[in-house]
Amino acid sequence: GEEAAVIAAVHELWEAMRTGDADRARAVVHPDARGYSVGVREGTVVLHQEDSLDGFLTAIGEPRDAVWD
Repeated sequence: GEEAAVIAAVHELWEAMRTGDADRARAVVHPDARGYSVGVREGTVVLHQEDSLDGFLTAIGEPRDAVWD
């Protein structure tokens, strides 16, 4: 069902991150998807930043020693 499809997409994104495959990650993320950074300030949840996921998706494919998993 729908829940299984969402879980499969998340697992595919994690596998793309683990293997450093930016194209694989882009294949499961909507092109208009936005990323949000949130935190807590004085006991209130606040939005720090909203941005496209392009930088994150590009970074997945950049060479590095650490595995993202």
